[in-house]
Amino acid sequence: MAVTTNYAEGATAYVPDTSGDLSMVLKIARQVIRNVDSFDPLAVFNKMPIDKGTTIEEVVIGLAEAEAYDPDADADSFFTKVDPNLVVRYYEDWTPLKFRVAYSLNEIRKVLLASTGVEDMATRIVASLTEGDKYDKFTRTKGLFAWGKTQQVLVNKTPTGGLEPTNYKGILQTIKDIISGMKFVNNSFNSASLKRRTRADDIYILMPYTVRNAMDVNELASVFNLEKDRLEAHIIEIDEGNDIYIVDQNAVQIYTRLYEMFDFFNKDNLYMHYWLHVDRMYALSALFDGCYITLTTQENSETPGDSETPGDSTTPEE
Repeated sequence: MAVTTNYAEGATAYVPDTSGDLSMVLKIARQVIRNVDSFDPLAVFNKMPIDKGTTIEEVVIGLAEAEAYDPDADADSFFTKVDPNLVVRYYEDWTPLKFRVAYSLNEIRKVLLASTGVEDMATRIVASLTEGDKYDKFTRTKGLFAWGKTQQVLVNKTPTGGLEPTNYKGILQTIKDIISGMKFVNNSFNSASLKRRTRADDIYILMPYTVRNAMDVNELASVFNLEKDRLEAHIIEIDEGNDIYIVDQNAVQIYTRLYEMFDFFNKDNLYMHYWLHVDRMYALSALFDGCYITLTTQENSETPGDSETPGDSTTPEE
């Protein structure tokens, strides 16, 4: 007689079998307890932690401009005061967050097998706080780029006529043109219209993983003129959207000034409470290069109002 294999899918309303002879619930054979895990590919933009203070001051030194002079003029005119070209921005909008979890030591003891310790289970539960914060930061950082697009902090470099999501050659050519343009001194790629250049090592690309996976790895590596093993450090896959962002890493400012865990044990009911408090700033600086490309299907595409060919200057209103 053939044996039929039972494939387990898992039951949400599982009731253990009861032995009619002994009136006992059959014992659980093994407990499989998994750690919670999250992933933050945008952690590359994290800046140093802040110990004191509330305000971030960002100072960018501009280029000195050439001016004509008369070599026969009075020597005193050469020592007139000329202020340096400094551009200053301040950031002070912090987002306070709280993550909380509580568990009963008594209830855990009731359900754990002898091979699984209470301490091990508690450690895994508490780990959900930090993993939850990691995922929250990833989600908010993605939102920061979308916010920068709508607020015109990032420059629109979508080619006139749009760009199909399946037009991989066109996408690659547009990205190449933007990166090459960023390497030269100009004011075409930052919304503050500040003349500057971006080092190749500071340029990062955020793109949906569906677009990234469809592109040839060798062609992508040629964008930065890098070996394939170094490519992953500059191209970051995100899990949603139809926009590709090309930014100087200095334009993205993720600062953390509070990251503390607190705990409290309630002896009345044997409950252990944990809190993770976080203060974090999410900011985009218009003083550094940052732009985006919007991918649209032909039937739904609209001519972007500020779209242009890569390299042209765009200065949205502050």
